[in-house]
Amino acid sequence: MGAMASIPPILVIGLGNDFRSDDRVGLFVARQIQAEKNPKVDVLIGVGDALELIDRWNEADLVILVDCAVSGGEAGKTYRFDALADPIPEALFSRYSSHAFSVVDALALGGALGKAPSKLIVYGIEAADCSPGTEMSPAVAAAAERVLAAVRAEIDAALGVG
Repeated sequence: MGAMASIPPILVIGLGNDFRSDDRVGLFVARQIQAEKNPKVDVLIGVGDALELIDRWNEADLVILVDCAVSGGEAGKTYRFDALADPIPEALFSRYSSHAFSVVDALALGGALGKAPSKLIVYGIEAADCSPGTEMSPAVAAAAERVLAAVRAEIDAALGVG
């Protein structure tokens, strides 16, 4: 066994469910980033539980998390939070979500355990439809492209590119 590979400083996390229509938007964005194979960026697609999430983000300098939001706002509306600086409205990432915990829960738990990344950016994309299905609604698919561009810009800025 050689030395451990160094952990990339940036972690992109996509949360969601591929079989719940718009709920897959976070996974979609994360996969697009993963396909770019940037050696400085680690990508986590779907997470089993909050502890797994916290263990991974504890190692990163910058974590960008993308999830579907369900606050009843206009479909495709996007939100961006600097989660260690701005409180995230609890209603945005509701308990109904397909994963067993919400972003807000994970943040609270991470804070309690003293495990937080240096910087955590959370993107939420308001869903239109989270019923069973594998296609995103047009508004959410369009928002996914906007968020993807924003995530790429965050990564470039963090790495001092461009």
